[in-house]
Amino acid sequence: MNCWFRLLWLFLLGGRLRSTIDVLSVCVTPFRVWPSDLDLLRHMNNGKYFSIMDLARLDLLQRSGVAARFGRAGLFPVVTKSCMRYRRSLLLWQRFEIETQMVATNATDFFIVQRFTRRQKCVAYGMIQGRMMHAKRGSISTAETLATANATDAMLPLGKGEAVSFESVWAQLEDNATATATGA
Repeated sequence: MNCWFRLLWLFLLGGRLRSTIDVLSVCVTPFRVWPSDLDLLRHMNNGKYFSIMDLARLDLLQRSGVAARFGRAGLFPVVTKSCMRYRRSLLLWQRFEIETQMVATNATDFFIVQRFTRRQKCVAYGMIQGRMMHAKRGSISTAETLATANATDAMLPLGKGEAVSFESVWAQLEDNATATATGA
């Protein structure tokens, strides 16, 4: 319930003041840790990360203009799998950003990576596997989703095709994070 204020900010103010983006580019969404985000240890609760990730994905859809196209087509996204890795704590009042990017697809699913950063350092990162649903037809293909979004999967950094799975994309994400953390 406490994400309603952030949602209103994104739709009424945040998205209008920031530039439009391509749906397959990196979308950077700023946030701040509020008292309602904290757990008993006084850092942002692990479950709150997932709620804020939802808002950042909505920001991507809104700023790219895709949300309106999906709405007109009767489409809505659903998350089918998610994973998160925490590296540092976020504390009360700290500002942070979430970088959101679709990185891969297969026939029915898309894979979105989201990085929480503070002062250009990775605090946490997560990934979701999702798909688009039509209210009457059920699940639709990523090809139809991309066509509705006026996007081409040629820009996807980690690939496309049947061999792409949650596990393969997460492994690549982990490898990249380990290389970055060790300076390799």
